[in-house]
Amino acid sequence: MENTSIASGETPWQLKMFSRSLKKKMKVATLARHFPCLEDRTCLLVTCGDNNGAINWKIREMGGRWTWADFEAQGIPGMEELLGEPVIRIDRALSHLPFPDGAFDLVVSIDVHEHLEDPLPVTRELARVARSGGTVIITTPNGNEKKLAVRIKKAIGMDARAYGHQRIGFDIPDLRRLAETAGL
Repeated sequence: MENTSIASGETPWQLKMFSRSLKKKMKVATLARHFPCLEDRTCLLVTCGDNNGAINWKIREMGGRWTWADFEAQGIPGMEELLGEPVIRIDRALSHLPFPDGAFDLVVSIDVHEHLEDPLPVTRELARVARSGGTVIITTPNGNEKKLAVRIKKAIGMDARAYGHQRIGFDIPDLRRLAETAGL
């Protein structure tokens, strides 16, 4: 699965796009501040279709032994080409992660929950596959409809459904309640 652009010395298109995205760069930097030491750690990154592999690439550069998973099949080939590693497709209907209990020291879910009709089963799965004492990090858009960015998107017709979202996102108290209910 070697990436032909990398082999030829070119910067892959995914990394070029990442370099132009302030939002994605800020997301990776914020995640890095919350990661534990990754040396000799097993790590899982779960995404949901709006990832082209560049975030995986940048996170992998931070260390750790990573496993990749995504809920949407269409982007997986491009991610695998960039990463040179397999990306596991997760079936939304099953809401089951194909990993043993306690398999990972760090579990990261980036912008998945807003895509799910019922995010509780997946949140329970994130808790299940994290080892005891491990770290689970969940990112999601803010669900506060009073926020300026949310109001602007709504005003120009960019509602949550346009992105395949079941909801705008979660505010911190709602996400905290969901995590606690799931055992995190």
